[in-house]
Amino acid sequence: MNKRHLVIGTWIDKKTGQPKSNLAPINEGTSKEGNGYQITDTDNTTVIDAKHSVGTILQSTTTFIADTSPAGKVPAPAPKA
Repeated sequence: MNKRHLVIGTWIDKKTGQPKSNLAPINEGTSKEGNGYQITDTDNTTVIDAKHSVGTILQSTTTFIADTSPAGKVPAPAPKA
């Protein structure tokens, strides 16, 4: 699944000195009347460890993998060598 995000803020973290960017997902589609739309959802943002200029559009790809473990059980960690 491909998703696009709009950079809505950028700053330097005071504690770590690392650059941060705030991203908002871009939702798009076609209305019932056949008109295209694009909406930036600023209520659902994500902070990433990178510096991008405000207004930059970033694209990401997500892959979903089925969880085959029994419901409610977390797999045990692998033994250390």
